[in-house]
Amino acid sequence: MDKVFICGKILPREKAAISPFDRGFSYGDGVFETIGVFSGVPFLLEKHLQRLFLGLQLLEIKLPYSKEQLISKIREYLKENNVVNGVLKIIVSRGVGERGLLPAKDLEPTVLMSLSSPPSREFKPIKTSFLSVPVLPPKLVIGQIKTLNQLPQVLAAKECQKKGIMEGIRLTLEGYLAEGSMANLFWVKNGVLKTPEKNLVLPGIARELILELARVAGIPVSEGKYPAEEILGATEIFFTNSVRGIIPVGQLDQREFHDYSVTNRLWTLYESYLEKYILENRREG
Repeated sequence: MDKVFICGKILPREKAAISPFDRGFSYGDGVFETIGVFSGVPFLLEKHLQRLFLGLQLLEIKLPYSKEQLISKIREYLKENNVVNGVLKIIVSRGVGERGLLPAKDLEPTVLMSLSSPPSREFKPIKTSFLSVPVLPPKLVIGQIKTLNQLPQVLAAKECQKKGIMEGIRLTLEGYLAEGSMANLFWVKNGVLKTPEKNLVLPGIARELILELARVAGIPVSEGKYPAEEILGATEIFFTNSVRGIIPVGQLDQREFHDYSVTNRLWTLYESYLEKYILENRREG
């Protein structure tokens, strides 16, 4: 994982550099995706690229590659790094430009790919707590993509660090349950799997898969606007993201949880889906 991809070239990390005038650095003008790589296969790659290209379309950034060409570049990059398991990050900025909010026409986008070591994926319950950093209201469809401006998430992650927890529960400005600093939020109450409706959060790729698996398995699902006190009556809580999968919660503030029946069931379904996906895409690759 000692090489990076920058604008068509694969270089050693120590030789990789971008311009100080890149708009991704100056203004957060771009989008990114973070993808788990398992047994050499980027998990749910097509879903991540669908969101990446949606973001590029909304920001009016013209990628120099088609989706098929980008997939080919990704495979080449993973092969060059001999990746088995890892975390792939794809960043696309508008490119290098002069000072000023309004970009010049026909800038050449900066395309960057990097790899990092994978986190643990054990079924290991974590402690969580409510965070003070709110989830800002998404502005139309732009709230459905991952832009390079992640300051609220950074502040939420720093608050988690201060509290000694891996992930926390963030609320909207109106006090509704929303998401974590890096994950979507689920809980079980009266046998129903609940999660905040997608116009309150950045709806993650793993979130979408969990909802699909739950519905197919006959687990009742409810998406909606829920006040913070709603989760206090939950029997199970977990977070999800594409890299870690399902992250079970064992303690919310002072309250401990010991029932993981629905969480365990979904964990098994999710891991089975992952294994099947790896087998199918190994053959295609």
